[in-house]
Amino acid sequence: MLCFGALALTACSSASEEQQVDNSYKGEVIASSYVDNGKVLKLSIAHTDCQQLAAEKVTVIEYPYNSNIVVGACVKVEMDDQNKVTNITNISRSKSSSVLSRTGQY
Repeated sequence: MLCFGALALTACSSASEEQQVDNSYKGEVIASSYVDNGKVLKLSIAHTDCQQLAAEKVTVIEYPYNSNIVVGACVKVEMDDQNKVTNITNISRSKSSSVLSRTGQY
């Protein structure tokens, strides 16, 4: 991208800030067990991008207990710059259709 002038410089700097490295991947939880009296989950996550493919890589992660992270779920694993897991989100679970659970918080 070529940038000229003060206004273009501002636009170019903000555009380069948006191109941050995405340290995340999608995978399927293939095994789960409790650690530390149930406070922590030990998850085995296959790097399959949530497709029905054979996994080339499996990662074992310890993560604080979350009832939404279950075996068979497609999850997004987010990491910081040092490849430390910062968040795991179940992206395969749909919002509940139950009238009682429609509180706006899922």
